[in-house]
Amino acid sequence: MRCLSLISIISIAVATPALATDFFVGAGVGWQQDEIKRTVEKDSESAHFQLRAGAILEQDHRITAAYSYKDDDVRAEGEKYKHYMHLMTLSYDYMMPFAFDGRLAGFIGPTMGLYNNKFDDRSRTHFTWGGQVGLQYRLPQNWSVDLSYRYLDMDINGSQHELDDTQQITLAVDRRF
Repeated sequence: MRCLSLISIISIAVATPALATDFFVGAGVGWQQDEIKRTVEKDSESAHFQLRAGAILEQDHRITAAYSYKDDDVRAEGEKYKHYMHLMTLSYDYMMPFAFDGRLAGFIGPTMGLYNNKFDDRSRTHFTWGGQVGLQYRLPQNWSVDLSYRYLDMDINGSQHELDDTQQITLAVDRRF
């Protein structure tokens, strides 16, 4: 099922040139919480940084490729660990305009990708999937601002630190072309 979803999103991205399309690039910053189980005494929480690019198709559909980075210090069994996360995702959003002039829109959609989760010297790369919801406001001269919430299921099992899920709140600025 995950493979079929990924193939569907890639097919939409490949068909992009045939549709009325606005391309964009942007950056964001926000707060990320990772739920870690087993030996860790608290979840990992800190700021995350995001770079993104994508396309808006026919004003209602958006495909976004994003890279996020976060690091944090967490305590486990009385020791302090450095926790790093590199997150690469591909998302689809359905855009729903809320205002007559088309500047304010809500969006909702699925996300999937890969993440590299590292505790000091232990590094693992896994598949992730989830969804996001948010608001976009179009500014003059082809700029837009997004405020979004994203939930991703991680489910790492069998290691000393088990990562269950990640939640992100992000404020991003994009430039359309």
